[in-house]
Amino acid sequence: MRKKFIAVYALMAVLALGSTTLTSCVDDNESASVTAIRDAKAKQLTALANYQDVKAQNEKIIAEAKAAIKNAKAKAQEIQNELEGLKLEKAQATIATEIETAQAKAQAKLLQQKAALERAKAALIAAGDAADAATQAKIDELLEKADALMNGGVYWADTDGDGVNDTQVINGYNSIYGQGGLNDRLLQKKADRVKADYELVDIKLKIAEKVREEEKALAVNEALLAEYQKYDNTDLDAAEKAYNEASLKLPALQELVDEANALYQAELNEKVTPALNDIDKTELMQYINGDQNGYRVNNYISYERREAETITFNFDDGTAGRYTPTYALNQIVVNEEDLAAAVTNADRNAKIAEQKLKDAEKAQTEGLKDDAITLDGVTTYKELKTAVADAKKAFEEDPTDSNKWALQNAEQTLEDYEKSLQDEVDDAQEYLDSANEEVEIINEINKLLTGDAFKAYTAKYEAYIAAVDAAAETQIAAWKAQHNGQVQNELADGLKSVVDAHTDWLALINQTEQAINDNKKNIATMTADDGQTTEAIKQQYIAILDQEIARLEKEIAIKQAQYDGYMTQIEALINGDTGTEEPETPEEGGEETPAE
Repeated sequence: MRKKFIAVYALMAVLALGSTTLTSCVDDNESASVTAIRDAKAKQLTALANYQDVKAQNEKIIAEAKAAIKNAKAKAQEIQNELEGLKLEKAQATIATEIETAQAKAQAKLLQQKAALERAKAALIAAGDAADAATQAKIDELLEKADALMNGGVYWADTDGDGVNDTQVINGYNSIYGQGGLNDRLLQKKADRVKADYELVDIKLKIAEKVREEEKALAVNEALLAEYQKYDNTDLDAAEKAYNEASLKLPALQELVDEANALYQAELNEKVTPALNDIDKTELMQYINGDQNGYRVNNYISYERREAETITFNFDDGTAGRYTPTYALNQIVVNEEDLAAAVTNADRNAKIAEQKLKDAEKAQTEGLKDDAITLDGVTTYKELKTAVADAKKAFEEDPTDSNKWALQNAEQTLEDYEKSLQDEVDDAQEYLDSANEEVEIINEINKLLTGDAFKAYTAKYEAYIAAVDAAAETQIAAWKAQHNGQVQNELADGLKSVVDAHTDWLALINQTEQAINDNKKNIATMTADDGQTTEAIKQQYIAILDQEIARLEKEIAIKQAQYDGYMTQIEALINGDTGTEEPETPEEGGEETPAE
C-alpha cells in the first residue's frame, strides 16, 4: 500500500526533533556531530513533509474542480427534464459558464500552488546542507525528477549508459499539474463530456420535432399524390369534382376537431384541474402555503419530478405520433432522517432551557439571602438593605440634598441587584418559552409529514397523476382530429391550385413524388439545426472523449506512481538507506523516457 507521506514525515520529524529531550537508562551524552546529524535529518524530513503537503493541495484543487463539473452535470440532467426552448438554452449557457469558471479557478489556484511548491522545494534543498555531498546530490536529482513530473521542467540522468548525465526535459504539457498539463486537459475533457451529454439530449429533441414535421409533410404529399394519379391533364372537370369533394369533407372534419377539443377540455376542467386543486386543499399544502411557519416544512422535504411514459400511436393515415403526459406539480418526498433529527434536537433544547430556568430561580433564591454577595463582589444583600434603611433614617432626620442623593443611590444599588437576579429568571423563562414553542412547531411539522395529513396528500397527488394519465386518451383523440383536418385542408388547397391554374398533372405528380422521396430521405438522415450533426455523430464524439479521459487518467496514475517512487527514495536517503532502486518501467513507477 502506498505510504501516507505527509503524516509519516511529520511524525518522524517530531520524533527526531524531540529525541534529545528523552531520558534513558543508557548514557545520553552524545557528540556534537551526532546531534548535528540527528537535527539535520529531522530538518530534512520536516522540509520533505512540507513539500508533500503543498503537492497535496494541488490534488485538492483538482478534486474541487471535478466536483464542480460533476455538479454541473447533475444540473444539466435536471434541466433537460424540466425545461425546453429558450429557457433550456439559457440554462445550458449558465451551466457552460459554471464549468468554465470551475476550470479557470482551478488553473489560477494551481499557478499559485506552483510558487508555493517552488518555495517548499527550495526549503528541502536548503535542509540538505548537512548531508554528505553524494547523498545530497542524489536527493537533489530525485527532487528535480519529481518536480519535473509535477509541473514540467529539466533534470539530468544517465539514460544511455555512458556514465554521463544528459539533460532530460518534461514539458509542462506532459506533466501532472503543469500549465496545460495532464490534469488541465483532463478537466477540459470532462467539462467537454458534460457539455456533450446535454447537447446530445438537445439534438435528440430537435431532431424528433423536425422528424414529426417531416412526417406530417409526407402524409400530405402522399394524400395529394393519390388524388393526382386519378386524373390526366385533360380532365379539368374531374379535378374540380375532386376539389369539391375534398372541400365538402372539411366542415365535418372541423366538427370532429371541435368535439375532440371540447372533450379534452372537459376532461381537464372536470377531472385534472379539480384533482390539482384538491392537492392545494390538503392539510399539508394549506400549512405550507398559509401558516406563518409553513416555509419551515421545506427544510425536511424535497420535490421530485414524476416521470411520465411516452405513448406511441398512429394517426389514421398511418403516420406515427408520440405523446408524453406533463405533470404540473412535482411530488413531495420527506427527508425522514433530517426530520427525526430536528424533533430530537428541539426536545433536547427544551430540556436544557427548563434546567436553565431552574438554575436561575435557584440563583435568585440564594441571592436574596442576607449573606449573599452582591454585584460588587464584597457587599452582602443584608448590607444593601441596611444601607437603604440607614440612608432613609438620615434623610428623615436631616432632609438635605446630600442625604437625599445618598438615599437614592442606596435604593438604586439595591434595586439593580434585585433586578439582575430577576432578569436572569426572566431571560431563562423567555428561552424556555421559545424552546417549547419550537417543540410545538417541529412536532406539528412532524405530524404533518409522517401522519394522516401526509397520507392524504399522497392520495390526492396520486389521484392527480391518474387524472392526467386518463386525459391522455382524449388529448390523443384531439391530435388525431386536428391532424386529419390539417391533411384534408392542405389536400383541398392543393386541388384548388390545380383547378385555378390548369396545372400540368404529370408534372405535378413528378414533383409530388420527388417531394415524397425528399420527405423520406430527410426523415432517414435528419440532422440538428446546423445541417450536419446527427445523433450518431455526437455519440461518436462522446465515445472519443471517454477514450481520451481514460487515457489521461491512466497517464496521470503512471506518473503519480513515478512521483511516489521518487519520494520513497528521498525518504530512504534521508534515513540512510541507499539500497532503494528505481523501478524500470512507468507502469511500475519507474523513470519516464526522455521522449517527453
